[in-house]
Amino acid sequence: MKKKTISWFTVIFCFFGSFLVPIKADEVGASEKYIITNDDTGEEIGRFGRFDETFLAVGKLGKGKYTVTLYEDDLDMGSWGGITYGHQVTLKSSNEGPFTIYNRRESNQTNTQRHFSQVAGDLILENIILDGGGVGGGMFVMPFNATMPSSVTLNDGAIIQNCVGVLSDASAIRTIGDNATVIMNGGAVRNNIASKNGGGISISDGNTFVMNGGTISGNIAQSGSGGGVLSAGTFIMNGGTIENNKAPNQYGGGFAVTSSSDFEFNGGTIKNNEANQGGGVYIEKNANNKSYTMKNANLLDNTSVKSSGGLYTANPLTILDSVFIGNKTENTGGGIAAYAPVTVKNSTFKDNTANEGGGLFTRYTVSDNSEVEYSTFENNSAKFGGAIENWNVPLDVKNSSFKENYAASNGGAIYVFNLGKANLYSSRFEKNVAEKLGGAIYTYDLDYNDPVDVKKYQNVVLDDENYFDNNVSIAGLFQPPVNADELTNLKFSNTSITGVTTSAKPHILNNYDINFVNEEPISIFKLTYDANGGNGSFVESVASNVDVKIKTNTEVSISRDNYEYIEWNTQADGKGTAFNPRDTFMLTEDITLYAQWKKNEEPVKKYTVMYTDGVEGEEVFSDQVYPNLVENSSTPIFQGTPTREGYTFEGWLPEVSSTVTGNATYVAQWKKNEEPVKKYTVMYTDGVEGEEVFSDQVYPNLVENSSTPIFQGTPTREGYTFEGWLPKVSSTVTGNATYVAQWKKNEEPVKKYTVMYTDGVEGEEVFSDQVYPNLVENSSTPIFQGTPTREGYTFEGWLPKVSSTVTGNATYVAQWKKIVEPTIPVEPTNPVDPEKPTLPATGVSESYLGLWAATLGDCY
Repeated sequence: MKKKTISWFTVIFCFFGSFLVPIKADEVGASEKYIITNDDTGEEIGRFGRFDETFLAVGKLGKGKYTVTLYEDDLDMGSWGGITYGHQVTLKSSNEGPFTIYNRRESNQTNTQRHFSQVAGDLILENIILDGGGVGGGMFVMPFNATMPSSVTLNDGAIIQNCVGVLSDASAIRTIGDNATVIMNGGAVRNNIASKNGGGISISDGNTFVMNGGTISGNIAQSGSGGGVLSAGTFIMNGGTIENNKAPNQYGGGFAVTSSSDFEFNGGTIKNNEANQGGGVYIEKNANNKSYTMKNANLLDNTSVKSSGGLYTANPLTILDSVFIGNKTENTGGGIAAYAPVTVKNSTFKDNTANEGGGLFTRYTVSDNSEVEYSTFENNSAKFGGAIENWNVPLDVKNSSFKENYAASNGGAIYVFNLGKANLYSSRFEKNVAEKLGGAIYTYDLDYNDPVDVKKYQNVVLDDENYFDNNVSIAGLFQPPVNADELTNLKFSNTSITGVTTSAKPHILNNYDINFVNEEPISIFKLTYDANGGNGSFVESVASNVDVKIKTNTEVSISRDNYEYIEWNTQADGKGTAFNPRDTFMLTEDITLYAQWKKNEEPVKKYTVMYTDGVEGEEVFSDQVYPNLVENSSTPIFQGTPTREGYTFEGWLPEVSSTVTGNATYVAQWKKNEEPVKKYTVMYTDGVEGEEVFSDQVYPNLVENSSTPIFQGTPTREGYTFEGWLPKVSSTVTGNATYVAQWKKNEEPVKKYTVMYTDGVEGEEVFSDQVYPNLVENSSTPIFQGTPTREGYTFEGWLPKVSSTVTGNATYVAQWKKIVEPTIPVEPTNPVDPEKPTLPATGVSESYLGLWAATLGDCY
């Protein structure tokens, strides 16, 4: 159980709370900077000249909601104010604001002059500035007890700045006791200094801080942790920015979460913060073994000395959809230093720097795996493990990318140290560099003998979807061991020397991809084939320990128009060393071979000239063709005179050249001779003898080749369907035409019906219904099969009467008549006369008076 303490601030407020009486309107200060109004009634309660006077007056009011509006800067607030339980007070500037409330009273060695000595009720700040003047200021949020909650809310325009906390946590906002809540929707907490923890805000155990927006910046925790925020209670961050804060001697430049805290991060930015450890964020191990989640986090350009530029965690943590860029530390974990299992998904690590693990450093003692999935590590740097250093931890990496990371020593992308283990699946390693060993990956479980000890390298497991390309170790490339294929745990789809001409089968155990050295270092040289005035080029990467075979110009797709390839030479002018295809030699340096060419003799150019009539589907004259004409000779002329009936010849297209300069076809051009305009008549008729379905439509004087006029309206004929015109209507008029409508008689569907015979008896089946479906109209009505019988009844026919033919659906109901049996009377044997009734022997059986008395006696 936590120890409960009651400060003397609480005693003061209890004292003031005993004077809860209404304020008179004439109780005003000198300059009336402040106006108090009742939120429920809108009534003005009073006007005051100074901060402390105003909140002393508020403290005398009954429970309720009030607004205090400041109309100009308060250059000296006087003493501190407070909010008692049951009061909700909104402190804001008028529309001309924001205005500032300045604290001018210095703190001493035992306490700090605050703006609010105790917020035991609910305080809302809007468009107002609380300035501590560099000597005090800020507030304590301190419920009277755990059953009487209090809160402070910062909305847009609310700023708490330049506050100083002497010998205590938090200069701007500090919670004390239980059940206090601080909510930041906007505004700023900036440039405050705490002598201990929480430069801007300090949340003690049992209390809550929710950050939805706003900025916490420029705050300093001089000797403690949490430059911007220290949380020992519940901390929920949904948005906003924590930047440029410092905890130079302890942890969490942006914010720190202690072991008693409950933590949730749903979004926001942590940037440019500094600390001794955990430049951006510091998370202690939770005392109740709770795991935390951070998502949509942006940790940018944070710095630490001891460990983790971006985020330090000693508690299990899941990181989703987050970004770690430009974070730096002098020790472990530029982006993240994880001293507990972490799961990282869909996140980016870029430009982070550390001594160990530029992007991520993992080291802890439990056996739980850390995981990295669908994440990108790019341009991170460290001495060991440019992107990741994994120390004694089982690490799974899936579907992730490592590109252009750098290690000043070993492991350009990943460094697996001591008892660490890395399981890599479907990931890419490209252009990573190590100054010493392991351009992409360095593992501590190694063997540099050849053949290699296959019991080594077992702490690194790769599937065959891992891709390696252009990774480099400055220490050199080495021939893979002769038994490299026996290391079945090292699979891959590509290596950094795939495509390099070598004497061995490509394998990632080559020091460019995974660290390995032996007595066969390899240099890679470039053999360049230069077209030397021709077309194409080709570069071949060749290992230094193999004889390379010279390729032909066609093998490297090099050619030159009107030239013949002769050979290759080390000089463009052919005065160097000559090489012919299939020659072999071993490279000791990069070399360029220049193609040598011989110009082809140019043959006499000959061409063909043709004259043609240019008429489709008709031969006006035969083509005149003149082949094998020497270039620049005279063009032969057309023999004869071009003629065409009905046309006049107008020359050739193109115009005939005087000399032959290439193949040419000259096409005769014709102009049609004028003819008189031809006109025709078009008629549409219904084509029905003895009946006029529609009147003939006649169009006379139509010019030949004009558009055929269309029929006006829609041809219709009762009982028929219009199917078009005969002949088919031409698009243009080419002569007299009569178009006859074509009709098709409409077919009537065969009508079918159903006949049913039924017994017509409710609740009893005398006989089963006889149903005859699909009977064609006017066919004979089927007869009832059998004889209708019913016990005790006589069948009298059908209702309605059965029709001889089917004319529609019909139901015939059997008609019945009940059979009546005659009744025969029975004579009695030895008849006896009925006994006559007698009264009892009362002596009054024949007396009316006695009968009346007897009856009257029954009434009682």
